[in-house]
Amino acid sequence: MQDFKKKLLRKFVRMAPCTVAVYDDDDKLKEAVRRMKAANFQILDVLTPFPVHGLDKLLGYRHTKLGYAAFFFGMLGFSVALALQVITMWPYWPVNIGGKPLPPLPAYVPITFELSVLFASLGMVAVYLVRSGLLPGMEPRIYHPRATDDRFVVLINEAGMHEEIRRFLEENTDVEEVSQDVFVEPRGAIPFPINLSKITRDDL
Repeated sequence: MQDFKKKLLRKFVRMAPCTVAVYDDDDKLKEAVRRMKAANFQILDVLTPFPVHGLDKLLGYRHTKLGYAAFFFGMLGFSVALALQVITMWPYWPVNIGGKPLPPLPAYVPITFELSVLFASLGMVAVYLVRSGLLPGMEPRIYHPRATDDRFVVLINEAGMHEEIRRFLEENTDVEEVSQDVFVEPRGAIPFPINLSKITRDDL
């Protein structure tokens, strides 16, 4: 059973052992991130209780691609609405209203617009929930109990530098707390419905 669990985790869950660094101020956080990037440490994620201006540029985050999902689902809604109205009002139940030609395209504008907006909004919400791991049944990933309260948390990929990272944080940053042997899903991985807090090094 234990061997089967290891094979399952290796196949479906991409986990990385990381160090969790906790800071009590956003300025200390940004300075620490600058020094970590200069030392070529891989920062997997940063958790903050409120938006920190300029942090995304320090981390090198690219612009979100959620707009592509909005365009795709919007065009899907546009196509569904137009096809539904054309098929309904032209070949099956043609109704000559006020001598207007068939199909009366101007009359289709309101429904087409509304369904385009509906599909785009619902599609973006669905994509966001999947990519963020917030779907029903997903285990919450809480790396520090005060991460959503008043503390700033940095997740650093250990990459075999267990002690080096701890020493660097304690000597070069105003870190408040350092935790290690924590496993994290790298950014971009599809969330998996499993209790990540119960995974240990022996499981991987």
